[in-house]
Amino acid sequence: MASEKKHTALLNMPSKRRRVIELGCGSGDDLFDVYDVFSDIEGIQWLGLDLNYPQIPAEKRRSRFIITERKMQSINFLTADLFRLPLADASLEMLLCCKVVEHLLDPQKALADMTKVLKPSGYALITTLNSDNLTERLGYMLLTS
Repeated sequence: MASEKKHTALLNMPSKRRRVIELGCGSGDDLFDVYDVFSDIEGIQWLGLDLNYPQIPAEKRRSRFIITERKMQSINFLTADLFRLPLADASLEMLLCCKVVEHLLDPQKALADMTKVLKPSGYALITTLNSDNLTERLGYMLLTS
């Protein structure tokens, strides 16, 4: 895939420190999926960030299991607020934020903060649920009836 080659090239660029983070990582599933795509590239610092303090220890345990099973580089999980990112400006090559933005009171501020921590050539993958699609509407109707 052309887009995959582009992103692989992005993470293959020479750098003292290359960093990829998932904001609102929850279980870390999306971060593990992206890791699988780039698993052949060494020297990347993998980070997961979530505000859900009780969930982080469980994710660290799950991460250790997956890392051992797949012989992966480690993934560091952080507990922090999306609106107070503990990251320097222009410090990330790649940022993931999956199914989080639609839950925020001020998504525009969050997106602006995300932009600040990305390097100028960085890549952001941000997804949201489409609550206006037919499947979501039918599911909601079934839950409320």
